[in-house]
Amino acid sequence: MVLIGVSNATQSSHAEISRDAASQMCSPARIRSTASLLTHTRAFSTTLPSLAGAPCYIGRAPITIPPNITLRQTSDALEITGPLGKTSVKLEPYMRIMYKNYEKAQRDSGAAAVLSGTKGKGKEEGKGEETVAPMMLLTVQEPHARRQRSMWGLTRTLISNAITGMTEGFVVPLHLVGVGYRAALEADPRPASVIAREGGGVGLSNEGTKETLPLRLNMKLGFSHSVCVPVPPYIKAEVPIPTRIMLSCTDKQKLGLFAAKVRAWRKPEPYKGKVSALFTLCKSLD
Repeated sequence: MVLIGVSNATQSSHAEISRDAASQMCSPARIRSTASLLTHTRAFSTTLPSLAGAPCYIGRAPITIPPNITLRQTSDALEITGPLGKTSVKLEPYMRIMYKNYEKAQRDSGAAAVLSGTKGKGKEEGKGEETVAPMMLLTVQEPHARRQRSMWGLTRTLISNAITGMTEGFVVPLHLVGVGYRAALEADPRPASVIAREGGGVGLSNEGTKETLPLRLNMKLGFSHSVCVPVPPYIKAEVPIPTRIMLSCTDKQKLGLFAAKVRAWRKPEPYKGKVSALFTLCKSLD
């Protein structure tokens, strides 16, 4: 009987302790402290609340407009015209473009004025006015929205690459490293329908004639057969030496895709230390 009484007393004391602990856990002070810990994010966290107030450094950066570039904005796109051609970049409905000194530069260009893009030249020539290069700034309606933030930086980069492509162009050199590796640029003798189906169709003017022929890259890459890759119409391919291929284009994305397609035939070997491969040395501007 004594042992049973002690056991009942122990159980009652444990129940009281459990009730006290539960009341402490449900106290307002404890709830507030727990909520503060749950809402706290670390400095290196990549969650959306930690990035909500951060600015888009790529999207808010201004774009310098060269004097030989003409811009025309439509309802859903920005048309860019330059010495190397014409292209357009799609704009989302929530995007706005602001210009600085662009209209003045266009008027000066129409009046046969030289736009140097540097400060202080106007004062040196006695004009009493500084010449500043025109600039463009892309903005969005709600910078804190995830979709608008992501498209903000992407569209700004596409516009900058389009301006660079229409003025200078992009170049990717491919180097062939290996015993017997070589490449040649030749006319594609296949029918036009087959070439078009594979994405080829670049024309090369014959000397003394106006006839154009589609081109292809004929490469020796260590296989038992030659590898022939048709050159697309928007790619300019040159082979200055048998172990180097120079690809140029006004569209950076299309140029990278075609260079990756050619490189996929012989990628560098990273494990055995072999350098016999078709690799890209760098991506530079022409």
